[in-house]
Amino acid sequence: MIAGVRKDSFKLIVALILMGGAFIYFVYLPYRQVAARLHSAVEAARTEIALQPTRRMEINELSENADDLRRRLSDGRTRIPASPRLHEVVAQVSGLALQHEVLLLRLSPGDPIEHETYSEYPYAVEFRGTFTEISRWLRALEQETRLYDVRSISMEKAENRKSKQATEGALEGKLEFTVFAADEGNSESDEDRLDRAP
Repeated sequence: MIAGVRKDSFKLIVALILMGGAFIYFVYLPYRQVAARLHSAVEAARTEIALQPTRRMEINELSENADDLRRRLSDGRTRIPASPRLHEVVAQVSGLALQHEVLLLRLSPGDPIEHETYSEYPYAVEFRGTFTEISRWLRALEQETRLYDVRSISMEKAENRKSKQATEGALEGKLEFTVFAADEGNSESDEDRLDRAP
C-alpha cells in the first residue's frame, strides 16, 4: 500500500512538473515577450512625445529661415533686378551727384560681363567736389535700393582751373563701380523652388 501511495505521489509530482513546464513554455514566456514588446513600444512613444517640442521648435526655425530666405530673394531682386535698366543707373548716379553738389566730369559705361546667372555692367566716373559733398554722394549711392559695387575709388586735390566754380578744398576723383542684372529665368526658378518647399 505504501508503495502504491509513493507511486501515486511520484506520478503527481511528475504531472505537476510537466504542468509547470507547460505553463512556463506556453503562457509565461510568450507573455514575457509580448510584455517586452509593449514596454519597448511604450518607451518609443515616450521618446517620440518627448521629442515633439524639439521638433516643433525645429519646424518653426526652418519656417523662419524659409521666410528670411524669401525676404532675401525679394530684396535681391530689388538690389539686383532682372533687367539692366542702365538708363536708371545713369539717372540715379547723376541725380544724386547733382543733389549733393558733386560735378560729374565723365560717366561712361564699360562692356558688360556675362555670367551664367547674372551680368555685370561696369561704369567709370570722373567727379569733382569737396570731401563732404563726395562722401554724401557716395553714402546716398550706398543707400539706394539697387546694389552699386564700388571696385575702386581715388581722389586727389583738384587742380586750380581759373574758373569761378573752383572751390577751396575741392577734390577730383575717379570711381569705378558695377551694377548687376540677374538672369530672369534662374531667379524665378529659385523662388518657385522655395515656394514649393514644405
